[in-house]
Amino acid sequence: MSVVASSSSATRYQSGRTGTTLKGRELDQCYSGPVDEHAYRHGDGTYVYPNPYFAYKGGYSNGAKQGRGKLTIGDGYLEGVFVDDEIQGEGFRVWADGSSFSGTFEKGEPAGTGAWEG
Repeated sequence: MSVVASSSSATRYQSGRTGTTLKGRELDQCYSGPVDEHAYRHGDGTYVYPNPYFAYKGGYSNGAKQGRGKLTIGDGYLEGVFVDDEIQGEGFRVWADGSSFSGTFEKGEPAGTGAWEG
């Protein structure tokens, strides 16, 4: 598959129709999942970045992480509900050293109430 256009918030893919599942490479990044009528990632899919330490599996809407998902990053992972590409509300964060936070997140960062371990 080839890239149709890209922006900071979403990447569009060439596809035949709404709901098409794409498996292809886009600038050394790989997405597998459905797209909408504008060819944005939409629905449950998996996106693997060129750096093997980053991957996201979960919901998308209009090309952005949206809904329940898990983001694996270089020093651990975040799991919970994503809104506009960031974990928001209740979620779970684990760091490489085994420490963790379970609680409320705002714009991707632990905030408000929660429990720290480790």
